[in-house]
Amino acid sequence: MKNFTYKFKKKEDPNIIAWIEAQDNITDSIRYLIEQEILNEGIRNLQEYIPAVRKNKKIKVKYIEHKEKELSSISKNIEINNENLEEDNPSNDLLDIWGGF
Repeated sequence: MKNFTYKFKKKEDPNIIAWIEAQDNITDSIRYLIEQEILNEGIRNLQEYIPAVRKNKKIKVKYIEHKEKELSSISKNIEINNENLEEDNPSNDLLDIWGGF
């Protein structure tokens, strides 16, 4: 088995970096993408089929949608945590015990 090293551009598209960072197992994720390519197109040299320079406007939209979902999820978690803190506030319990000083 050969060892492979992957290198990316210094100014890589932030979507590419975000996708890589989102993977728990980058090797398995890349393997899956390769398997899908082989199933759909067979074994071929992609460099003969893909343009060297690509303008991925759709990928930028997907990245923005991903970040919006991420921020929305974080916001919901903060709201839930704040509600839990208010419910579990021991100082309120003490006030109730001592007659609401």
